[in-house]
Amino acid sequence: MVGQGIQTLLTGQNTDINNPVYQIYDYIGSNVFPNVLPQNYKTPAIVYTITDIEPTNIKQYRSIAKTIDLELDIIDDKFSIVSQLTTLVIDYLHRYNNYYNSYTGGSSVGAGIPASASFGAHSMPDTQYIQYVGGLQIVALDFVNSVEEYDEVLELYRNTLSFKLTYIEDVT
Repeated sequence: MVGQGIQTLLTGQNTDINNPVYQIYDYIGSNVFPNVLPQNYKTPAIVYTITDIEPTNIKQYRSIAKTIDLELDIIDDKFSIVSQLTTLVIDYLHRYNNYYNSYTGGSSVGAGIPASASFGAHSMPDTQYIQYVGGLQIVALDFVNSVEEYDEVLELYRNTLSFKLTYIEDVT
């Protein structure tokens, strides 16, 4: 479920040019992969890795929230594309505000799910500070750091962005 939420964050609503996801999707398309970049895929691409998971401790009950360390590797053969995507992803995800993924009664918000009578203009409603994205309830999403490198063997530039993501596991 976390992977689906991450993919929706990065490529969700890609038809509304006012949505920041549109610019990211314009570069990468649907090239978002878990853990490794598959062979023979075109770049640019984003590879996500979950490196640590920390549950919220509550006596005798299941954890209501989990905090994960999330790494996003932005990969391309051009440094300028990697830099541009890095800026777009950090600006969009740091202190994530789910305006475009929550229905608040307006007609320009939503996660890209087609309009329907049961879900309002686009998708699931927000519940104040908890944001629903691809079935994931995001409580907090914060940028931590960035590491740039160049792979001489593959001739690819890579920028690894680290984030802390706190989410609630809920079947709804």
